[in-house]
Amino acid sequence: MRFFLFASCTLLLLSCSPYPILQKATIAYPTQLEEIQPTIERTLYRAQVSGKVLLKKFNLSGLLLFKRTEDQVTHVVFQNEMGLNYFHFTWDYHHHFKVLSIIPQMNRKALIKTLKKDFEILLMISKTGGGITHYNAADSTQVLRVPLEQGFVDYRYHKSNRHWLGATLVDKRKVITTFEFSQPVIWKDLPNHMLIRHRTAGFNIELTKLERTHDTQ
Repeated sequence: MRFFLFASCTLLLLSCSPYPILQKATIAYPTQLEEIQPTIERTLYRAQVSGKVLLKKFNLSGLLLFKRTEDQVTHVVFQNEMGLNYFHFTWDYHHHFKVLSIIPQMNRKALIKTLKKDFEILLMISKTGGGITHYNAADSTQVLRVPLEQGFVDYRYHKSNRHWLGATLVDKRKVITTFEFSQPVIWKDLPNHMLIRHRTAGFNIELTKLERTHDTQ
C-alpha cells in the first residue's frame, strides 16, 4: 500500500501545479513500447467502478477479462457476476479498435474513448509509431515517455530493478489519468492490484487480479 500512498501524495502535488518538466536521460533500452508490452493469454480481475455524475454517486462491480487469442486479437470484456456483458472491446494485430458490444447506459462516445485509452495505456498499445524518450524523475525512479496524438503517457519504473511502478496520462501539462499500483510489476506483466484515477472524467476503476478459478468468455 506504500505505492498507493506515494501516488496519492504525488497526485495531490500535481493538482496544485503544472506537470513537472523532467530531465532527459541517456538509456538504450527500451526504444519502442512493443519491447516491454505485457504478454497476455488470459488475465482476470475483480473490477470496482465508482464515481459521480451530476452530483449522483454510482458504483459498478464485476469481472474484467483480458484475453489474447491465437489470431493475435486482444479482447477486453467487462461483465457482472451473472455473466451479463457491460462491454466487449477488441484490438486486432494492427491495433485497430472495435466495440463488439456495450450496454445502452455505457454507450457514450466520451466514455468509450476514455476506456479505450485506459486499456491502451495499460496494455502498452501505441499508434503514434514514434519511439520513446527516457527521463530522470525527482525520486529514485526513471520515466519513459510515449507520445500520443494529444499529450503523452509517462510510465514510471524503478532505477535498480526496472520494475514498473505506474503511469500518468498528461495533456497540455495537465494530469488527466493516473495508474497506481500497490506493488511494483515486472515488464511484460500486468499488476496484481491497481487503481485508475480519472481526474477529468469523474470516475475511478479499481482492479484486483484473480486466480484462474473463474470462467468468462
